[in-house]
Amino acid sequence: MSRSKALLSDTFIYAFAIILTQGFKFMSLPLLAHNLAPADLGAYDAVRTLLLFGSPLIALGMESAMGILTNEKTEAVTETRRRELASTGLVIVLISTVIGILILFLTRGFLYELILDGQGDDRILLLGIITLAFLPMTEYCRNLLKWQFRRKLFVTFVIGDAAFTLVVGAGFVLLLHMEIIGWMIAVLLSQILVLFGALVVNRNYWSPPRLTSYAWKMILLGAPVAVMSLTLALNTTASRLGLLHIAGTDAVGIYGVGERVAMIVGLVVNGFAVAWPPFYLSHQADTDAEQLFGKVLVAYLWASGIIGAFVILFAPIIVSITASSDYKEATNTVMPLVLYNILRGVMLVVSIGFAIRKRTHHLLWTQGLSAVLTLLLTIILVQLSGVAGAAWAIVIAMCAATVISGIVSQRLFKIKYYWIQLLAVNITIGMICLLNLFTTARGDLYLTELIVKLFAVLALLMIVQQLKLFDFRNFARYGLNLLQKPRTLQSPEK
Repeated sequence: MSRSKALLSDTFIYAFAIILTQGFKFMSLPLLAHNLAPADLGAYDAVRTLLLFGSPLIALGMESAMGILTNEKTEAVTETRRRELASTGLVIVLISTVIGILILFLTRGFLYELILDGQGDDRILLLGIITLAFLPMTEYCRNLLKWQFRRKLFVTFVIGDAAFTLVVGAGFVLLLHMEIIGWMIAVLLSQILVLFGALVVNRNYWSPPRLTSYAWKMILLGAPVAVMSLTLALNTTASRLGLLHIAGTDAVGIYGVGERVAMIVGLVVNGFAVAWPPFYLSHQADTDAEQLFGKVLVAYLWASGIIGAFVILFAPIIVSITASSDYKEATNTVMPLVLYNILRGVMLVVSIGFAIRKRTHHLLWTQGLSAVLTLLLTIILVQLSGVAGAAWAIVIAMCAATVISGIVSQRLFKIKYYWIQLLAVNITIGMICLLNLFTTARGDLYLTELIVKLFAVLALLMIVQQLKLFDFRNFARYGLNLLQKPRTLQSPEK
């Protein structure tokens, strides 16, 4: 299988796993909402924020550093060195987790006041801290599978985690009447089981760690990557906070609906985000790497752009089905938030030089700039355009960060950009966005408008196909190869 087909295959497999996992999580919503008091559910959501922010800071950086050092082309990467790097990363994650948990336990009184406002069951916070003690190691050991291209096992763990939590949590809540405590125990048990399973399946990947040789290097490389992930999360948080203080909670609710509709594209982008780092790091030494990565960018933009176009076109219908008429304004936020999700993937491609040349510190200031711009633009644009202004603020900020990252990264590792194809896809996406703006400016639902827009998009794609700017038939062919044999980092397919 060719390299581009392998990447597309991995992307859709991971996207499928993410979609299925989100489905299980969505199924838990009525379970929790119908059986828990709003105060308990709110307390759980507040504590869950601690897990979502704490775990990536500890695990993601070491995982990325291990992947970068494992795929160095300047040194002979032996199997022994791979094991030493993986084991060193695990020890660093373990030490960091122990230190973090000790700090959280010592400050749990302060956290109880900060996170739960001094109200509710303090056992919720305690279970959250205990879960965080396992979560970073679980994510690190599980994610090692994707760096070994053992995607079937990786997907099994991801889906199994969500399914186990749903089934066992439902038993605790419905049968044993343990309420939110039962649900959190189910989450904790799932993390312990996944950790045990990941340790077992990676048993041949462990060896005595070499902290003195690799620890400091891994920390320097991994910390900026973790901060980048945190900053991406803070971008949406900054947008929400600005909207909250300027337009109120109703506006945040409307924005949230648009954000969820746009995540239809985001799920595919998340699948690409999982598949992309192992792919480009294992192919960085290929003689045609510059051309390969340039072609990947074109293919990614067409794939995400087409999916995004249909989400934008059907946004009024999706919003009307999934929400009441009070959320009608959310339709205006879907298009910019779809573009934001697409830009997240573009950022991953154009900034590969930071990881390949081990200059990940550039991520600190580029992503920091994005967060600051998001907050400033939100303050300005919300006053001009309301909820839609907050969505456009995050798009403009991400666009600026992507351009700057691309320019700096290009100096470190050159990518051959196919400008004619890139111009074609951007013009096509731009025309679809303009078509959507002019035909649904008021968010009205007219079947005639939808049909006109749908045929216009199909006509544009046919023109692109006829001009041979991109061959969409390849996507159908790629789909037939989704079950190719697992690959390894030692011998990536050419």
